[in-house]
Amino acid sequence: MNKLKLQVTIDRPKGYVDQFGNVYPLNYGYISGILVAIIHRDDDVETKWVVTSEKEVISEKEIFENTQFLEKHFNSRIEIL
Repeated sequence: MNKLKLQVTIDRPKGYVDQFGNVYPLNYGYISGILVAIIHRDDDVETKWVVTSEKEVISEKEIFENTQFLEKHFNSRIEIL
């Protein structure tokens, strides 16, 4: 598998607390173009991207476990890229 190096914007960094008191256990952000995984929400207008540092490896299971604090409120699915 080839890895891409991309510049990302992390708009909700690990540890970020949103207005509802949710603490983000991993970085949420976006890339102008591409990434690691996409969380598709069938019942919401947002699509979430999971981004990592160049050397970090994260499994689909880890993404699922670390996003359930928020994704449990949505009908969502993870697409690994």
